[in-house]
Formats: sequence, C-alpha cells, structure tokens
Amino acid sequence: MKIGFEIRLWRINMKFARFVLLIALVFALFGTTQPAQAVIYTYTSGYQVQNLSGTGANINITYYSQQTSTNGTTGGDVVTTATDTIASLGSKTYFPIHVSTGFSGSVVISSDQPLASIVNLVVTGIGNASYIGASSGSGTMYLPLLMKGNAGITTWYTLQNVGASNATVNVTYSDGTTRGPVTIKPNASFVYDQGTETHPLKVFAATIASSQPNLDAYAIVPDL
Repeated sequence: MKIGFEIRLWRINMKFARFVLLIALVFALFGTTQPAQAVIYTYTSGYQVQNLSGTGANINITYYSQQTSTNGTTGGDVVTTATDTIASLGSKTYFPIHVSTGFSGSVVISSDQPLASIVNLVVTGIGNASYIGASSGSGTMYLPLLMKGNAGITTWYTLQNVGASNATVNVTYSDGTTRGPVTIKPNASFVYDQGTETHPLKVFAATIASSQPNLDAYAIVPDL
C-alpha cells in the first residue's frame, strides 16, 4: 500500500522549498524551499496514519529530500527512516515528524496492511490547512486557479512522483506560459512557484502532463 503527501517544516526566515496506497504510503512533506515572498511565515506539518484492517500494521517510513533541480540530479534522496506499528483499525499522529526543522521533501510509508492518511499544515500568521494522501497518481492534471500578484496573492504548488520511475513533466498555463521539461525522481517532489515564473496575466490555470501516470499535486497555498 502506498500513500504520498508533502510536508513543511520551515523556519520563518527560510526561502521556499510539498501518500499513496498499495503496500506503501507516499506523501510529500514541506520543508527547505519556499515561495520567494513567503519568508514572513512559518510552515509546520504533521500527519495522521490509520490502519484500515482488522490486523495490526507494521509500517516503515522513509523521508526523501526535496528535489531542487529540473533534471533530477539534486535532491530526492533518502534523509532518514523510521518504523512503527498501528493497532487494528487504530491511528497514530506524527507531530513532530522524524526530521529537523528546515526539512522539505516527501515521505513513503510502507505497510503490510491497508492504510489511509491526512496531512495537517500549520502556517503561522495565516491559518491551517489539511489534505489527504493518494493511492495513485495521474499522467494529466488540471489546476483551475493560479495567481501571480493578484490583489497581493501569489500561488505555488508541489508535484510528487509517486511511481517507481522518473517522470518527465511539462506544464502549460492558460496565459501562454510554459514550464518544462522537469524530470522528477521516484518518490520525490518538486515545487512550482508562480512568483518566480513569468506570467502576463494575474489569474490563470495550468495543465500538467507527465510521461508517467504517477503524479500527484499538493498544497496550493497563497503567498500573501
């Protein structure tokens, strides 16, 4: 079972760096890279995992660093691992998580039982947010509302490769801007910050195409 999601553990002065069901849970976690203007906020993530079976679950947790290069050569490496057990139909909360402040990246949770999970994101000065892990990815995704400098709001989003092979990703925005190709390593996540992209419009949408049906998108958060 595999689940993926992204988590953030950012310091207030850090510059921006975001689960899958099968026999492993994959999720992207936020940490070391952040939207250019989001330095006034602190981002902290935690996650909950539930055992959906009538048998106790053994889980293995692997943390991957945030991928920072477009060709997959930098980041996306194993940072640390952890193991745990979850009782039948029980759940556990991981907060704080098993990495140091400043971490940004993704997580894979492997289990001998079916799992479900959610991520909670605490953003100091803004509020809180939650999102779920995913049991699989997609080769095409659509993001209907993105912004750059719209009434002071700029968005960003994270893509995670929840598959076992490299994914080549191209993004086409409705305002004519394109981004790619970007190669995302297995289990790794990559951030797209609209504040660093060139956009002729303040409000636009995105179509994301991958060479592998393994992508998931996480945490589109306004940069106020």
